[in-house]
Amino acid sequence: MEKRLKYPFIYIASLMRTGSTVVQEALTKLPYSFIFHEPQLCRNKFDIKDRFLNELKVDVKKLMRPPTIEVFATKVMPKLEKHIKQIGVKEIENAGWRNYVKYFPDIKIILMGRNPRDVYISIHYWFARKKTNKWKDGRVLTPEVLFQGLKKDFEMQKIMRMEYGAVKVRYEDLCLRPDITIARIKEYVVSPIPDVGEVGGFLSNNPKRVGEYDLHGNEITDSRVYRWKREPDKKLVKKAHGFRELMVDYCKFWGYK
Repeated sequence: MEKRLKYPFIYIASLMRTGSTVVQEALTKLPYSFIFHEPQLCRNKFDIKDRFLNELKVDVKKLMRPPTIEVFATKVMPKLEKHIKQIGVKEIENAGWRNYVKYFPDIKIILMGRNPRDVYISIHYWFARKKTNKWKDGRVLTPEVLFQGLKKDFEMQKIMRMEYGAVKVRYEDLCLRPDITIARIKEYVVSPIPDVGEVGGFLSNNPKRVGEYDLHGNEITDSRVYRWKREPDKKLVKKAHGFRELMVDYCKFWGYK
């Protein structure tokens, strides 16, 4: 059953480490809007990490049985709409994205991209904080392994752009021109937020990402833009360049020369 909303449903289709959490936060502010942080509904899971919903007397976890997009659209959304004007999700694994389109035909899709060299370096340090260099399946982080892991999700981004006119948002534009970029995003999704949402809200309440909050605080900063140019580890930079060489189509799509 299609769900027609007063405000469009928001779907942030991101690759890892491309700034999607910042956009999610900027578009989240109760009672105007709420964007779920990687609920994994595309994989028929429901992982809720968000503190904001504690302010609402809606037991979302209890309602999400079984954890499918259909249940989310037909059972959860009617409850949330009584409290929130605009709702959406942010995902980094998008295999089941068409189910969102099926249930939310007025959907507004935001694509996130970032210079692939910075993506590689950011993921390297993300692993370092976890004190590992391996994915959950045991593969070691290399340019080739990361390329294979992101290739399918990037192909999905291209389809979303072609078929649904999804808006493209580059990490660099977001960080270097935050006011202009956020205004453009808000106009596209018809956001009811009067200003900017809870930037830093998710990071400040996630123990695993407190270091990022310490760096950026409650602002959108350019501290990690063109990170590869300042990286002192020459071997890491060489790997980052190698990853960029594999991402030819990606660079063309996102405008990275």
